[in-house]
Amino acid sequence: VFQNYALFPHLSVFDNIAYGLKIRRESGPEIRKKVDLVARKLDILQLLMRKPHQLSGGQRQRVALGRLLARNPKIHLYDEPLGNLDPQFRMGLRTELGGLHRENERTTVYVTHDQTEAMTLGQRICVLSEGQILQIGSPDEIYNQPAHRFVAEFFGTPGAHCIDGRIEKSAENSSRFICTDLTFELPDNILPGGSITFGVRPEDWVISPPESSQIKAVIMRVENLGDHRLLDVLCGGHKIIVKTSKTGFYENENVGLNLPSGRVHWFERYTGKRIPTS
Repeated sequence: VFQNYALFPHLSVFDNIAYGLKIRRESGPEIRKKVDLVARKLDILQLLMRKPHQLSGGQRQRVALGRLLARNPKIHLYDEPLGNLDPQFRMGLRTELGGLHRENERTTVYVTHDQTEAMTLGQRICVLSEGQILQIGSPDEIYNQPAHRFVAEFFGTPGAHCIDGRIEKSAENSSRFICTDLTFELPDNILPGGSITFGVRPEDWVISPPESSQIKAVIMRVENLGDHRLLDVLCGGHKIIVKTSKTGFYENENVGLNLPSGRVHWFERYTGKRIPTS
């Protein structure tokens, strides 16, 4: 299934869906039965006599899906199948794709640049960047234990915010994170000293009164998204996005931020690889 549908423009919807079956030299009645079954499942039964140019983008992609399901090979390959669709159609068709896979389980390779599609459809996700595999894992593993800085920043709405700095250890067996205009004490001493990158997801920050917090910040902007708020906060010279379901925040208000216990991601500064912590 291709991003640009790859339908034969001179053939009807019926003949496009039936193409693979005809190549296999199946009988006419069997072809009609399979095409009707798939068309009914995809709600395009009334479109079987139309040509591709008479269809919307969503309808064309359903025809392309129908061609695959009618042929029903052992492996299904999807090359960004929803890339050309409007956002409102993508959500609906994404739900249908998940339902079709549950009804007709086949090994499926689904290529996409959309992290939402990967998280909602994938049982195993392979993250590639510049030709390199950065991580393979379940959606939960990809989101909660990113193996690379790129993975942490790419997944999430918004993704994790990462800041480069260094760990400085003291004689009292404690440590602190230091970067330009931002310094805070760390509650444990399990990280190696030297250059490092830390990342926190917007929803994981703990908001607290400024006087009892690790990091002092000021709210620059509040985005009201109904069920949650996005706070653009300034910590020293660093802009951080905080996601919260709480209300009552205002621009230019002073707040405090604490690192969430067990929810901070540490990465090697120059390779981007995850640093495991207990």
